[in-house]
Amino acid sequence: MDEAALERPDSGLASENLDTSQSEQLCAAAAAMSPRLRAVVTALCLQQQAHRNGRKLTDGELDVLQAALEDLADDDAEEDLGRVHGSDELIRAAVTHLVPRRPETASSVADIATSITLDTLEWLEAELPRLGHTVTLKAIRQLGSSNALTWLAESALDMTVTFHLLTTLDEEPVMLAPAQAWHLDEAAAFIGVLGLRTVGALRISAAAVRQQPDLTRSLLRLTIKACGYDSTLISAQLRSLSQENPERTNWSLLYHPSTRAPAPGHAAVLIDDDLLLRALRQGNTWLVTLALALAATAQVPSHLGTRLVTELPTLGPRTRLRTAQFLACRWPDLSLPDDVLVRAGAARARAAALADSLRHRDAHLLLSDPDLLVREQTVRGLTDIPTPELPVLKEALTVPAQQWTCLNCGTVVPAEVKECECGHTRPRVEISE
Repeated sequence: MDEAALERPDSGLASENLDTSQSEQLCAAAAAMSPRLRAVVTALCLQQQAHRNGRKLTDGELDVLQAALEDLADDDAEEDLGRVHGSDELIRAAVTHLVPRRPETASSVADIATSITLDTLEWLEAELPRLGHTVTLKAIRQLGSSNALTWLAESALDMTVTFHLLTTLDEEPVMLAPAQAWHLDEAAAFIGVLGLRTVGALRISAAAVRQQPDLTRSLLRLTIKACGYDSTLISAQLRSLSQENPERTNWSLLYHPSTRAPAPGHAAVLIDDDLLLRALRQGNTWLVTLALALAATAQVPSHLGTRLVTELPTLGPRTRLRTAQFLACRWPDLSLPDDVLVRAGAARARAAALADSLRHRDAHLLLSDPDLLVREQTVRGLTDIPTPELPVLKEALTVPAQQWTCLNCGTVVPAEVKECECGHTRPRVEISE
């Protein structure tokens, strides 16, 4: 196992044949990134060790797997659309080991179903009936439609809608070399940048294409330019793949890029103020992510900050938080309105800046904010927390919170209430050892 890979933890590594030392190293690296990733990696490492030793999971190991599953079920599916949380590996482990012995955990399996890839969705459709887990299958079906196959078909249609738009980004004719048409390296690299692997991400991107095709096309063209890719080549490769089987194009081939795939650059491109504002006002999570990523590296005029501050009250809850995070990163001294969602976004940016400068301890005031959402976003911004700093930060979390603000609907809820009126769950705030 490559030591460098263990320092850049991916939940998929936990499914490999690691020895005890490597597992511990992987878990430690995951813990430095987030408590949820540590929980997932730990559970998968234990499952792999049990498999290697030819035994069933112990009750204690099942507890770890269940805790990771429930933790992931509480995670924010739209927080980072490009991130695959380990849901695929964890849901397969849970269906194989946990649900048969603890049927009540089926609801948690269903809760993360929108964060899995199409491959695992197909696996569930075949595997759950075979194992007799009809309760789990029913719950997953209720997330999408009355029939999981219909949901699968809808996800495939979402993929087609988005990928078809990508074929039209640059329609200049080009003759592909055989290797370019066969390997699709550049197209696969760009798809990786866009974060379109999960069912939920495909649904949100397809909604953007259907509702705002021109805005989506403009942002995608700028994203290609910022990555340093050749738009003519990428669109031509996508059209070539489509033409192989127009009725049922195998777009999923693009989710498996080879080591030849070129890494994206981070070139500064000019994004028009009005284009950025259109994306923020539209509120589609995927478009907002693309637009703010472009603005983060662009040479933007200083008056844009003032204009965005004026715009903040009109934006939806999630977009308001993301925009405040961008503003606090780009213009740290800019005065922001006293709004919980704005405060939460700014807190995440400031926590990240403190972590970068090894001043984790100074985040204790953010962690004692009266609103749990601000505390949660602060924790998300803190990475690589030194062990000596943990007591001070954990003590800050012991200050009783007064409320929490729902990131989905913007409702302010008393701290002791677990769900808002729309059924969204209270933020979970914890700092990993």
